[in-house]
Amino acid sequence: MARTLTDTMRAIAVTPAKAGSAQQLELPKPRLETGMALMRVLEVGIDGTDTEINNGEYGEAPPGSYVLVIGHEALSVIDAVGEGVQGFAPGDLVVSTVRRPDTCPNCQAGESDMCLFGKYTERGIKGRAWLHERLLQREA
Repeated sequence: MARTLTDTMRAIAVTPAKAGSAQQLELPKPRLETGMALMRVLEVGIDGTDTEINNGEYGEAPPGSYVLVIGHEALSVIDAVGEGVQGFAPGDLVVSTVRRPDTCPNCQAGESDMCLFGKYTERGIKGRAWLHERLLQREA
């Protein structure tokens, strides 16, 4: 089966703190950059966390954006790897880690689920989205 390549991708996003705001959006695809891999989502789980975010209970959009792309539990395939990426190759199946720890002792010990400071970020949950960060950098 042939796949049509486009410069956009589909995503499910919410407006944080606005119940029932989930919607499908067409967003620009990220570009391949040094030290990064481009992954294509094959399967995504919309779980209890996503449901609570869509209920307006919590969730935080990335700086400069009014929407938060949800679906933080996904199986993806690597489409391309940037210069300097080691240990991954196109065609590899991957599951992403969404939490980026802060500087608290628990986070630094590899236990970010027990964060003391709460300044961590999580793609698709709390304040961080790679795509939004890159789009903001392009506009600056």
